[in-house]
This record gives sequence, structure tokens and C-alpha cells, in this order.
Amino acid sequence: MLVAVLSLKLETLKSFVQCTLIYSHERHGPRQVRGRQYAGKAELNVQFEMAPFCERNRRASKDSEVASAAAFVHQALFPSIRIDLLPKSSIDVHIMVLDADTSILGCCALATMAASAAVAQAGVQMYGLVVGTAAVRILNLREKSATPSLPTDDHPTQQQWLVEPTKSESANASTELLLCGMPSLNATTCYVLQGPVHSMDAVKEVSHTLMQVITKHHASMAQSLFNEHT
Repeated sequence: MLVAVLSLKLETLKSFVQCTLIYSHERHGPRQVRGRQYAGKAELNVQFEMAPFCERNRRASKDSEVASAAAFVHQALFPSIRIDLLPKSSIDVHIMVLDADTSILGCCALATMAASAAVAQAGVQMYGLVVGTAAVRILNLREKSATPSLPTDDHPTQQQWLVEPTKSESANASTELLLCGMPSLNATTCYVLQGPVHSMDAVKEVSHTLMQVITKHHASMAQSLFNEHT
């Protein structure tokens, strides 16, 4: 069995994510993977954890939130990997959020980028790098005083979206959006919208903005990986 272990750290201004990737490949004979006798394609497993000390003022993450985060990262990363070219293989991604000044979906975006970079550095064949970002819709004073069950679209000021928000900004959010994709192929791999939506035009506009953001992130990420190998 060939096993490659790679650890990668992604750090932003106030967030810190560590990704450990274990890529194992059975050269001779099938390797049993979670009860299966033969794996004709690679299997991707994602484990997502948040360190208990990473956010002093936030309550401990619920198991459901962590499970959802792992599922979102898996959904975002899986389409980018050429699993058909990796029989009898297992790719295990372990995400540990060490510091987070953003929402859970913001952590998912950072985790996806760290995992995608780790997969690329491990030499696993991919269709393209996956990049992610998040946005939130915050409540303003006018909306807070309105009746929650009767939202209107008459006041555009109610649609206040913030891209890549901080933890304090996310605390006042009514709606959250996560977008991950492969800009090199102009493809979206994960799109998550949580919370009430009062204007689809505003959602389309912020989605377009997020696509521009991940395109910029993709250029920086690709350049960093290129510099690592030159």
C-alpha cells in the first residue's frame, strides 16, 4: 500500500484552518474500504472539526453544524477529483479550524480551499482547483422593527449583503450564502443558501459578486501552488 500524508495550513487575517490529507493507494490487490470488497473508484472522506479554543465567545458547535460543514466540503471538493482514474484508493481529508472570525459557511469556504490545495499538492489528478467564499444578509433597523412574517421588497435598503463577513457581522445575519466552484471551468460545485429570501434579484446579484471573488482567489491560489513547485 502506498500512503501519502500531507498537511497544509490556510491563514487569513483572523482565521486559521489546518488540513491534513491522507492519500492511500493499494498497488496489488483490492483494499477493503468501509465494507466494500473492491473500490473501482477513489473514495473521498471528509472530517470537519472546530478546535474548542478557536472561538472564545461562540458556543460550542453543534454536531449537526459540524456534520453539515463536512458534507458541504465534500460536495464542493468531490466533483474536482478524477476518481475514475484512482481505483482502489482512498482520500481522507481532516479539517481542523484553529481560529475563525467568520460564520460556519465561511469556515466551509476556507476548508474547501485548504483541502483542494492539499489534494493538488499530493499529486492527485483533478479537473481544477476549488475555491469558495461566503456572504451574509444582515438585518437593519427598519427590518428589525417590521413584522417578521410580512417581509416586503419595497425597500432596497433591507437587502444588505456582506461578502466574507466577520464573526460579529455573521451574528446579525438572517440569510447566509456559500458558493464554491472551479473558476477555470466556470463550474459551481456547491451552492448553499440558508435563511429567508425576500428578493431573488438580490441573491443573483450577490452570487455574481461571489463568482468574481472566487475567480480572484483562484488566481492567487494557483500562483501560490505554482511557486511551491518552482
